[in-house]
Amino acid sequence: MAAVMDLDLNCAPPSPEPAPQDHRLAHAMLRQEHAYRHQV
Repeated sequence: MAAVMDLDLNCAPPSPEPAPQDHRLAHAMLRQEHAYRHQV
C-alpha cells in the first residue's frame, strides 16, 4: 500500500513536466481498484 500512497503524494503537487497519459490511466485504475476493495 506504500506504493499507492507515494503515487498520491506524487500526483498531488503540479508536476513540472506533463505526466504521461499512461501514468494517469494507471493511477485512475489504482484508485478505482482501491475504492472497490473498500466497498467489498
